[in-house]
Amino acid sequence: MLLSVVMLCSVTTGLDLTAYAVDTTITGKCGENATYAFDKNTKTLTISGAGMIDSTDSDFPSSDSIVSLVIKDGITEIGYEMFFGCENLENIVIPDSVVSISRDAFKGTKYYNVDSNWQDGQLYINHALVCVKEDSAKGEFKIKDGTTVIADAAFEGCCNLSSITIPDSVTHIGADVFYNCDNLNKIDMSSNIESVGIGAFEYTAYYDNQSNWNNGAPVCGCSVNSSKCRLDWKISSERFDTSRCR
Repeated sequence: MLLSVVMLCSVTTGLDLTAYAVDTTITGKCGENATYAFDKNTKTLTISGAGMIDSTDSDFPSSDSIVSLVIKDGITEIGYEMFFGCENLENIVIPDSVVSISRDAFKGTKYYNVDSNWQDGQLYINHALVCVKEDSAKGEFKIKDGTTVIADAAFEGCCNLSSITIPDSVTHIGADVFYNCDNLNKIDMSSNIESVGIGAFEYTAYYDNQSNWNNGAPVCGCSVNSSKCRLDWKISSERFDTSRCR
């Protein structure tokens, strides 16, 4: 037995055994300037690069195989339904560079479906308010300080919402955020807004009140001459399915 071991050691001495190791990482592209690496052992998907993640290639991991998601600094937008239905995705890390989260980007994930991740009917990922349940957005509602991004359609269809306070920490409001909140008639707007998505306030009482318009656009909060308070909302030419998180 000892002789066999010695012989085996002598045969393998000098060989690069790493050359025979099984590669457990899948890599590819998931946007024009975004790439991914999926570790099959840890089931962790890491996304790096810049700009939007909005596409997958043929090697992109299946929706049920991803458990953890780490998005690196530099990514700014998460595309429509990007992780929709990833039923085992329970750990999500997104950087401060993300300023836009499209509709249903995380709907149907384990993170989304676990009740303990919702606080007072609100689902957050890092600094971003992803969704608010309709029965939690009633009457006067204040978004918590420290929020910087409101994801697309976060409040869509919250018909009992009458007043919204958006703190100064918020810089980006997504598309259709308050779409069809037909009783929303008061908006206390952040003074640090950098972008407002298409249809963000369409079909609200505020939007429909012409006294809130100036020079063809609705205005909120401070001086109507301030570009930060002038919301040049446009009616979207097409709509996604209006089903929402409830």
